[in-house]
Amino acid sequence: MTTQTRHAERCAVLLIAKSAFAAAPHADMAAIAAQVVARHPDANVRFAFTEQGTPSLREALASLVDQAFMRVAIVPLVLPMEPGFHTWLRKAVRRWRSEDGRPWPEITLAGHIGQSPMMADLVAGLLSTARPLDLADNPKALIEGSLVPD
Repeated sequence: MTTQTRHAERCAVLLIAKSAFAAAPHADMAAIAAQVVARHPDANVRFAFTEQGTPSLREALASLVDQAFMRVAIVPLVLPMEPGFHTWLRKAVRRWRSEDGRPWPEITLAGHIGQSPMMADLVAGLLSTARPLDLADNPKALIEGSLVPD
């Protein structure tokens, strides 16, 4: 059985976020991808960024097309999600596919993460990790301040 045939029998999952400027967001996305793999060991899970960061969504999709997967499930991990995000995503993927002469896999698009019935459980789990902020007056910290306007 060839590698291409094996991939055609499987689904790729592409987790997307808007942008990443540093190593920490990449590490976060890699950790989320590892959790998805733990639940779906047969899936090839990747991540990409739609605005800034590497790999870009377009690069990641091209790589998955190269590997001849039968289906690619795109899962936007974007909060808050702009009302037109899914529309933009559909149009962008449609345009990229039309510009590419190769056969593409079926592309599926997961729903809005903020509307997931599991969101309340996620927030409850996050609340259990809440720790007090150190708000003690520190003259040096007050001088450095914040970029957030009053």
